Amino acid sequence: MRKFGWWTDEKSRDVALNEFAKSVRLKELNEVDNRELTELHSFIWVHKTSRRRPEAEEGAHDDTVMADAICWQMINTPPIIQRGKHVTISSQNYS
Repeated sequence: MRKFGWWTDEKSRDVALNEFAKSVRLKELNEVDNRELTELHSFIWVHKTSRRRPEAEEGAHDDTVMADAICWQMINTPPIIQRGKHVTISSQNYS
């Protein structure tokens, strides 16, 4: 059985967020609703232990931002299909 989807780890998360941020800056998105605008305004760099990570500030949400970032990445990245293995989505930046 083939499984479709996106594997989120630190590296793939960074790729998806960077590509999504670029698309927002270049105004490549057709629509951004109020919910997403609210989440984008509260999406900040958070310091956790010895590293920084982009996420929603305390008390805010980032579900829409993350979902759209992953969708944007999947739309703009061709699938890589390996015979006998799972279907994975990869980016040149992610390899």
